[in-house]
Parts: sequence; C-alpha cells; structure tokens
Amino acid sequence: MAVSKKKIALYSLYSLAGVLLLVIALAGTLYVKFSDLERFKEMAVDRLEDLTGNKVVIGSAEMDFVKGLSVKLKEVTIGGAYEGKPKFYAKSLWMVIKLVPLLDQRIEVKKIEVEGIFLQLIRDRKGKFSFERLPEVASPPSGNDILEMIKGSLVKKLEIKGGEIDFIDFQAFPDSKPVPLQLNNVHVLIQKKFLKIPYEFLLEGEILNPDRPTKIKLSGTLDNPAMKWNLAEFSLDGEAEIEDLPMARFQPYLKNINPAILGEDRISLESKFSGRLSGVMQST
Repeated sequence: MAVSKKKIALYSLYSLAGVLLLVIALAGTLYVKFSDLERFKEMAVDRLEDLTGNKVVIGSAEMDFVKGLSVKLKEVTIGGAYEGKPKFYAKSLWMVIKLVPLLDQRIEVKKIEVEGIFLQLIRDRKGKFSFERLPEVASPPSGNDILEMIKGSLVKKLEIKGGEIDFIDFQAFPDSKPVPLQLNNVHVLIQKKFLKIPYEFLLEGEILNPDRPTKIKLSGTLDNPAMKWNLAEFSLDGEAEIEDLPMARFQPYLKNINPAILGEDRISLESKFSGRLSGVMQST
C-alpha cells in the first residue's frame, strides 16, 4: 500500500518531535545535574582543599552548551603562599564535556583549556615537593556527585596557554635562600588522538636569567598501560631541547654531565629521556 505524502510528513513530524523530546530530556537532565553552579563550586573547592591542604577560592562559574556541555571556572586560586604568591592561580579553566555519555552516568571530557596560570613548585630540604599529594586527585571519595563521575572519565586534550612556573629548590641550595627558577611563556599540550596510542605531550617555555632567557622544549609520549588514575603510574618517553643554558646557575643540576663541557659559560643540549614520574628518569 502506498504511503501518502501527508503520512510521510506526519511520520517526519513525529520523528522530529521524538528527537526534540529526547534533546529536551537530555537538556533537563543536564540542567538538574549542573545548573546549581554554586553547589558545583562548593564541591570543587572542598575537594581541592582536601587534596592540597590549602585554602581554595573560585571567583565564578559559568555553564553553556558549546560543542557539548561547557563549564568555565574563573579566577581559581590555591593558597599556601610563599613570599606573597599563591601555590596555584588560573585566570580561567574551561572544560568541554560530551553530552551523550552523561545519559549513561559517564563523563567524557573533550578538552580542558587553562589560561593565564601561575604555579609555585617548592622542593624542601628533604626532597619533598609541594604538590606530592596531587596524584590522589584521581581517587575522589565515594558519593553520588559530579566528582565521582569524573573519576572514570577520559580526557582527550589538555592545553595550558600562557603563564609562569616558579621552582624554588631548597634541596639544591640547602645553605642559602634559593632564587626561584622562573619558566615564562609556558605552553603545555597533552592530547590523545586515538584510543590505542599513548598521549602525546609538549611543554615549552623560557627560563628567565639575568641576561638572556634559556629556551626549553620537552616533547614525547605519556602512557598509562594499567589505566590507573594515578599520576605516578604514568611513563614518559621523549626528547628534550635546551638552548642557551648558563652553566654557573645550573651547576647543582649538572652533576652527571660530560666533564668536557663543564668549563663552558653556556651550553645547548638535545637528549632523549624515559622513565616513570614516580621513579628514576634515564637520559641519553
């Protein structure tokens, strides 16, 4: 039996209505889960304070549907200041989440972009770093909330655009007040293009010196075969390029370098490295 054009139009209308109802239901689910941005901020602040042991402040939070569910946090600060500076600051943190996996209580993060960061990394005289508890971020406490969902998430792209990292090393300079090593114009990119290959990473910036900066670039792969959300389990395999490094200033870090070049004022290096974040790194 032939189907009239009217019935085709009705079927099309019914199909379209069904799709619209599905979209509305999805939007409603997302709205209920994410619309209370103040509650979202409180949960994020509580968790970060628990992990870092420092006061955390988030200026504002925004939500939109741009290429997925878009959540932006502005003016994120982690306290514990040394000489008047916070441990961490970000002008903005933007996260884009795919919509469909949320219906199955899963979060698939398309990308995270962070702009205008400041990170203060301190190593004490015993060799402990100020963010040693950071790997625990992958193991949030049980509970029916957004952080529990993020626990099993997959982040496909993380990018940090612009900022500064200050490294203060009391272990390398135990007898004096260390001068911070400042890495400026920081750009970090970590991305996974396909499911079965490791993450690719890039870190580049400039170390400030009294005269001219030292350019640094690290690139390679970041892998986690066990798929455990513990930063210490990740392995690195890559290349390092360092241009115009002043020997006198970095002498404490060059103990294993070829003695033939120790007399040089400045050097440039290219080397390969591999190892785990929790263990010894090897370089050639």
